Amino acid sequence: MGTTEPSSEDDIAINAILAAVRQAADVVCDRWTLALLLQAMMGVSRSGEFRQRTGMASRQLSQRLKALEAQEIVVRMPYSRRPLRYGTHLTTMGEALFDVFICMLAWEQKYCTENQERKVRVSHKGCNNAFATPELVCGTCEQPLAAHNVVKLKAQRLEFERLPVKVASYRRTTQSSSAGGDVGPLAEGFAILGDKWTIEILVILFMGVDNFVGIQRHTGISSNVLTDRLTNLLSRGVLRQATEGEQGRIGSYRLTRKGFGFYPILLAIQAWADAWLPGRLHSPLKLEHQPCARPLALEVRCATCLEPIAAAQCQFEIG
Repeated sequence: MGTTEPSSEDDIAINAILAAVRQAADVVCDRWTLALLLQAMMGVSRSGEFRQRTGMASRQLSQRLKALEAQEIVVRMPYSRRPLRYGTHLTTMGEALFDVFICMLAWEQKYCTENQERKVRVSHKGCNNAFATPELVCGTCEQPLAAHNVVKLKAQRLEFERLPVKVASYRRTTQSSSAGGDVGPLAEGFAILGDKWTIEILVILFMGVDNFVGIQRHTGISSNVLTDRLTNLLSRGVLRQATEGEQGRIGSYRLTRKGFGFYPILLAIQAWADAWLPGRLHSPLKLEHQPCARPLALEVRCATCLEPIAAAQCQFEIG
């Protein structure tokens, strides 16, 4: 996780990692798609209620739901025969995204303090439905995870020279136009995870590439888009720039504590994609938890009762 530019022999591995990330991001890492999936996890199934809760236009809603149905993340089932009307429900594949949302909830609870009246809370039945605080731990030793000191990355060489072409839909030049404002539940998490270019930038930073030229070389992002995303991450306190006296170049980009805190969300989306996206190029990274020296197994538990948190035992609520 250092700040030095990886050597040329690491480029193939970095490209392969980005390819795996891009294939996952093109499925669910869209701000409106994430908003729909969260509402579906809360039990919403009818189009009118989706529109009311998310503020989406009818055409926009229809487009996202069709894409999710094509990916088999949701399924349409009739709730009325006369007239014939359908509701939209999560499939098992969609329900498996629970860990992604619970990791995002934990991140927002710890690092985002504004708009508390619109915050998502989770009720855990193991705590008599008290509002639970999710805690991210190693499934082997049950110790909390932290990207900068307990997770070690091992890259296996993979013969992969080029990144797949970006999917054009849902990609914006300026992030501010991707969806209106930081409002609604999990707003700040959606602003980051819901933007595909931002996700690629964060992955590159976690790989140790910390300067503008290096990030652009690996991702292929145009200068104006990269400037916009880096500025946004700086303003959100996810990144900072190195100053005189620090190791590395002045002005290079460093993850803050808040930025490092986003790492488990990336782990969760990678684990979901590895399990559910057929034919996907898998990342060559091998993750190991240093305290127990075992392959990393991500587990979410309740910080109150210390029991694992599963979708069947929880209920999302707003405010």
